Amino acid sequence: MPPLTPRQRLVRLGIIAVSALVFSLPLLKSLNPSLPGLPCGFKALTGLPCLFCGGTRSACAALRGDFAYSLYLNALSIPLLVSILLLAFASALEITRGRPFADWHSLSKPFFKLWPALILLLLACWAVHLISALRTPKPELLNPDNPIATCLRRLISGAEWKRSAGWGAPLASGGKLCPARVFHSSARRLLLSFGHEIFSVRCSFSFSCDPRGPRDDDRQYRRG
Repeated sequence: MPPLTPRQRLVRLGIIAVSALVFSLPLLKSLNPSLPGLPCGFKALTGLPCLFCGGTRSACAALRGDFAYSLYLNALSIPLLVSILLLAFASALEITRGRPFADWHSLSKPFFKLWPALILLLLACWAVHLISALRTPKPELLNPDNPIATCLRRLISGAEWKRSAGWGAPLASGGKLCPARVFHSSARRLLLSFGHEIFSVRCSFSFSCDPRGPRDDDRQYRRG
């Protein structure tokens, strides 16, 4: 293999710097647990975890040797940390020896065609992460004050959702599961639950923000 060019050395130094930054976040969090975590816009909006929610705390648990709690928070953190560590170690060795181990550019060309499959795999991992957080439930990853998270939590974990979706009930098409019936009943239940949560939040907000206190119709509504 030819010697490393200045640009290739710079790329490998950048990989080492980014890897050190990624490892420094859980290390600092482990030394000082009062430090705030990284904000997540998706969780702030919906109350639900994104694909990487819980990753910092999961990495902290993995560095402490608590692998069970690490997998509980986010199962992707351990393979991600191992991959980053191996990548940084290989980059440091290549800088030390002055030559790459292989022609990485040529070896990576076939993997560019696999980007759609990789995206689908990440979406599947996120779906498993999300459903696990709702069914367990995992209060570390959910915001119970958000109506979207509350609605989905009731929908997934409750036995009423199973009955509304057709599970355990007499099914159409000769005792077989009817996909159209399951989708229609599940969507209807989801919309009704979400509307109820939004209406409850709006009513409670209007009661608390009225400077004159509850009116007669408000008292009648509360009694009803």
